[in-house]
Amino acid sequence: AFMLLLVGTICFFFAHNMINDFLIQIIRSLGGAETELGYATFLAAMLELPVMALIGLVLKKISAGRLLVISGAAFFVKTLILIFAVNMASMYLSQSFQLLAYAVFVPASAYYVSETMEKLDQVKGQAYFSSAITIGGVFSNLICGRILDVLGIKAMLTTGTIVCAAGVIIAFIAIKKLPAHVTE
Repeated sequence: AFMLLLVGTICFFFAHNMINDFLIQIIRSLGGAETELGYATFLAAMLELPVMALIGLVLKKISAGRLLVISGAAFFVKTLILIFAVNMASMYLSQSFQLLAYAVFVPASAYYVSETMEKLDQVKGQAYFSSAITIGGVFSNLICGRILDVLGIKAMLTTGTIVCAAGVIIAFIAIKKLPAHVTE
């Protein structure tokens, strides 16, 4: 079941990296330019900081596993908004979901590993998450770059949204199957 969660992670970061790596092309398709790229990147980064700083408080109310699924759903919504985006306001709305997507995923995955894996396996668990994030980025660049060249922005965004939706379903199933507590 942990491997299923890693497959879900690959799917989330396929979509995440698609947006980040091709953000200028997406912004230009919405009538923006480099200035708007700066604003969109700044917005996403500024929203991440408070969430990452306060994640310990959030984890007292919501389990790390549930946060991973919520994060995946936020990646999905962030990508879905871009399919229907018609202007820069839509782009900024999409970027605002960064506070529930990446900002939640990174610390929640670390907490999840420490909560569910034996001490001796925790470094390996973190390495698996890091590898899944990297694999998602590699496949995103290879596949989405080609789709963008051949079919355009909408086809690329649709592909990323479908992959991310599959990731949310896979992660939800995985979290249900994985243990809630580590036995020491």
